[in-house]
Amino acid sequence: MSCLECHKKLNSEAVEKWEKSKHGLNNVGCFICHNTMEEFIAHPDSSSCLMCHAEMEPSLNLEVAKEAGCFSCHPAHSLRLH
Repeated sequence: MSCLECHKKLNSEAVEKWEKSKHGLNNVGCFICHNTMEEFIAHPDSSSCLMCHAEMEPSLNLEVAKEAGCFSCHPAHSLRLH
């Protein structure tokens, strides 16, 4: 069973946002950010983002990123750019 099968019923809004996001459109699955079901991370931090987006680290305002993380500017699941 995939994450989406249950989450479409439990949290359809988050699934819809993800499906329309760059991650959803490029089929970057839930496990990339949230880890495995056995080691699930409900609220991943910026280190999860930097695993794929390491090139962005030099441009980060590290003080803001440490305090609020990537999601202070990029809403979770929709992941819009600013």
